[in-house]
Amino acid sequence: MYIYISNIDKEKRKATIRLFGQIGQKVDGDQFAKELALLDEQADVIDLHVNSPGGDVAQGYSIVSVMLSMKAYVNVYVVGIAASMAAVVAVCGDRVHMYDYSKLMIHDPFFAGANPEKLSDKQKKSLASVTDSLRIILSRRGKAKEEIAKLMQEETWFSADEAKAAGLADEVISTKHKEEFKGLSADDILLRVAAEYLPNNNDSMDLKKIAKELGLPDNATEADILAAIKKDRDALKKQEQDALDALLARGVKAGVVTEKNKEKMAKLAAADVELLTSLIEDAEASATPEGETKEETKPEETKAAGTGFNRLSQALLDLRKSSPAASAAGGTDKTYDWYQKHDPRALADMEKSDPKKFEALLNAYENSI
Repeated sequence: MYIYISNIDKEKRKATIRLFGQIGQKVDGDQFAKELALLDEQADVIDLHVNSPGGDVAQGYSIVSVMLSMKAYVNVYVVGIAASMAAVVAVCGDRVHMYDYSKLMIHDPFFAGANPEKLSDKQKKSLASVTDSLRIILSRRGKAKEEIAKLMQEETWFSADEAKAAGLADEVISTKHKEEFKGLSADDILLRVAAEYLPNNNDSMDLKKIAKELGLPDNATEADILAAIKKDRDALKKQEQDALDALLARGVKAGVVTEKNKEKMAKLAAADVELLTSLIEDAEASATPEGETKEETKPEETKAAGTGFNRLSQALLDLRKSSPAASAAGGTDKTYDWYQKHDPRALADMEKSDPKKFEALLNAYENSI
């Protein structure tokens, strides 16, 4: 099943694919690149519709690298916004069409949430390399690299006509929305265009089916359905937490879970509940009943009994190693890269409110580059 391909006409060998949303969040750039490469084998002409604020540069490069090596002719249609990395993707088409109300924006790349004045030498070198690469790609349509550099530094927004005049677009397509969208912000245009491209489903019928599955009457409203789903989800979470608490209580009684390792054991249960259960059962089975003398254990039995605990040690080691940035940040699984992609404002706030945590995340991220 395709995520981004909306149509393939095998007879005409023509296809349509949509880049709608932020790269790295709503759009998985690597998956998008894979689907684009698949289309190259099935179509001679590909229409790529773009309505995106940009996003993750690395994932954007995945798309760009495929586009620049494709045999198929790629028509890019900027049907809303092509900003930042999405603009870089757009100019890689063989022909770029912009709707008369659409906008295109280019700017220099940056580390989200990081103070430009506090970047390490490694970060500065990496950023300079990426910036130069983006300038080369954006200048491929004929505009001098030096002029592109100036426009990027100034964070330049182009109307469709301005983009065509600058050589970043080949054609402006007249639409019925030009006056309607006139004066709208880029965010508003993004949302309006995205809504227009939503599938035209029978929402009323779908709601009735969902309501029936939830045991609600046919006339249940969307709010009723959402409330019922939340109630079921909360109940399920409580059941899961109750089961986890009961398992950990057994672990405490068996001596497997202690105050010191309780948090790690809870993480282990989330990752492999069967392993923790087997460890607790092994400990319970090997406990000596009161009043009985424990029999001497054979060497091979000792080895077998220790298997579960060896697995435990390895599992805990894997949990600890799974995110070096997480360990450095005091146990959180949100890395510097995660904050850059999902919550750059929180990263910026962290630099001021908790500089030690910020430095730990940043150092771990730099070491992983």
